Amino acid sequence: MNKVESIMKIAQNVDNSDKIILFSKSFKVVGTIVKESDMISKGILTLRNATVCNSLENFECSFSHHVYKWLNIFEDEIIAFSITNESFFESIEED
Repeated sequence: MNKVESIMKIAQNVDNSDKIILFSKSFKVVGTIVKESDMISKGILTLRNATVCNSLENFECSFSHHVYKWLNIFEDEIIAFSITNESFFESIEED
């Protein structure tokens, strides 16, 4: 099982949530997991409405950030993640 398959399994066990906060060495992403992606077995996590923040310190991404309708992240880039609920996700989008 690759890292992305493990993330999908955890998301399914956390109230079947599809919201994620993901950390790499240089950026943070908040987005919606695309569960029906055929890239999962290849170790690629696909997100919709992904907000990428260059600052790991600013949790709300109110500094420099970019929003993507569709974003693929290779499993090698993922160093940490958290599956989150809808209310947390909405508070990020309001900023």
